[in-house]
Amino acid sequence: MKRLSAVAHALICGALFCSSAFGESPTQTDTIVLRDGGTITDCVVMDEDWREVTAYRPSDSQTVTFPRKDVEQIEFNTAPLLYRVAMTDMSKGRWRNAADTLAQVAGDAEAVKAKPWVKQYALYGIAEARRVLAELGGDSAALGKAAEDYSRLLREAPETRFKHDALLALARCAAEQAAFAGGAEEKAAAVKRAEEACANYEETCKKDFADTAFAAALAERLDEARLGRLELKYPGAAGAEDLAKLGGEFGAIAGEAGMPEGIALEAGVWAGKCALAGADKSGADATGAVGELAALIDKIAASGLEEGARERLFVQAYLALGGHYYERAQALTAGDPNRRNVLYDSALAYLRIALLYPLAAGAERECQDAFYRAVLIMKELGEVRLAKSLLGAMGEKFEQSDFWKNTASTMMGEG
Repeated sequence: MKRLSAVAHALICGALFCSSAFGESPTQTDTIVLRDGGTITDCVVMDEDWREVTAYRPSDSQTVTFPRKDVEQIEFNTAPLLYRVAMTDMSKGRWRNAADTLAQVAGDAEAVKAKPWVKQYALYGIAEARRVLAELGGDSAALGKAAEDYSRLLREAPETRFKHDALLALARCAAEQAAFAGGAEEKAAAVKRAEEACANYEETCKKDFADTAFAAALAERLDEARLGRLELKYPGAAGAEDLAKLGGEFGAIAGEAGMPEGIALEAGVWAGKCALAGADKSGADATGAVGELAALIDKIAASGLEEGARERLFVQAYLALGGHYYERAQALTAGDPNRRNVLYDSALAYLRIALLYPLAAGAERECQDAFYRAVLIMKELGEVRLAKSLLGAMGEKFEQSDFWKNTASTMMGEG
């Protein structure tokens, strides 16, 4: 084991025994949960990058390191108080508050000096919060600023624990900008940036995970990038034929031998989304596609994915179903009795999201869309009390969203 330098030891003592800046007691330690099921509770995490986690063990004044690939998660019991406040805000949908608080954390030189991990976590949290707000508001310019926040993290902490996630987030920001683009030229430029970001992500992963010990991680990262590239084609799939072809490509990924479960299921959801959208464009019967997506939802429920990943997939699947029924309802006249039945089917899918996964991390915009569509449908069906209840819940969850402030909050006042 490596001994601490005198300077590092002094910093740790400052963090442990002069802990007012962190809001912790001298006896607190962090918890490192390992992928093999082991748990380390007698250490204080000092730093972390994508390769390893470095911690201090108070019992014998030693530093210990753990390969990052062996670490499932870290519970930062010794995190600065403001960081904990920001994380609570993030989980409750107060993204703007979280970003502002995290900016204070990142600017606290004393805290960052004592525990270098603090800055990278704060910068990543800022970027995530601002990206969510930009997506909720459909704000292309704000997405550009969120991309700058991810880039700042990569500049100031080049080997950050979030290095590869941040690179992938840059592609996501560009892809979302393409979805919000008003003109063909703007859309093409955003798609190009997303493709370049995917390529950079792939090349970086190939360099960072070149060691045979990272073979599985590299394969999964490259599959993620492949799926991301394919998703960029969806907005440009104009007709049923294009959607059928794209759905086939997603289906091929989903059925590929050895494909990680999460990627296979996500590709399957996209295949189902393409099948439903294609049927809606052509007017073809979609009973089979609906059945396949329902079966896939059962597979997601039975999967071994962690809860957050399952929630994101549920949201994507139910949003696809809700969108399909909503499109079918719009093709029917207001006086057609079948319209009400189809609208109820659509509302049921959206309500599943609103009631069960209202703030699924990574799918916040989709959750907001589900609330909005559900309220619209309830209004049309004359379910005014339910519409108001849903609108109230939407306001609680998305009060800091510009879409809520500028559009959704006024819905019940409309004719």
